[in-house]
This record gives sequence, structure tokens and C-alpha cells, in this order.
Amino acid sequence: MKPTNFTLGILLLISALASGCRERSYVFRASDHLEGVLKVGMSKSEVRVILGDPDNTDNSQIWMWGEEGISGNWRDMTSQQNCLFLVFDSVGKLKYDEFFSSNEAPPDEVIKRP
Repeated sequence: MKPTNFTLGILLLISALASGCRERSYVFRASDHLEGVLKVGMSKSEVRVILGDPDNTDNSQIWMWGEEGISGNWRDMTSQQNCLFLVFDSVGKLKYDEFFSSNEAPPDEVIKRP
């Protein structure tokens, strides 16, 4: 039986956490392997089970993980480091099934996309 992307993604996350890497940086290492794991419409609690808590502390529509592990509000985080982020809709459901990089797509612009 061929393992699914979901299974491979979960195994990679478990491996990263077991190896003692910092929780904030494992999202960067695992993001390329999470294809098929994150699904549009997932709740924040479902995403939290897979990825843990985000680093930003201010915006409920943007969950952000910083490459350097700096936490705070997302505007400060994106000015200090490269960040990966997910976008949730106004009712707390995952809007896109992909990560965005703050170096490539400013969060303000991504939120406004249909």
C-alpha cells in the first residue's frame, strides 16, 4: 500500500519534533511535504493539531510562522524575517490549502483575494 501525502506529512512532522528541532522552525522544513494535508475549510483547531500554534499573536485571519522564531504581531514579524502564513476566512475556516511566503505575497494582499 502506497502511503498518502497526509501520512507522509504527519510522519515528517513527528520526525521533526522528535529530533528536538524548535517548534517554530519545523513548519519551514515540513511545508513542502504538507501537500494534501491542509484542506480548504479546515477549522483552526484542525490546523493546530497538525502545525501547532502560530507565532503571531494578533490576527485571527492570518496564522504565521517565522523562520527566525520571532513572535509578535504579524506586521512586525514580516518586517523582521521571512514568514510562512496561512489565511482563514471570517468564520475561522482555512481559505487556501497552501502556505504563502511573506517575501513573495504580502498578507494584506492575500487576505483580499477571492
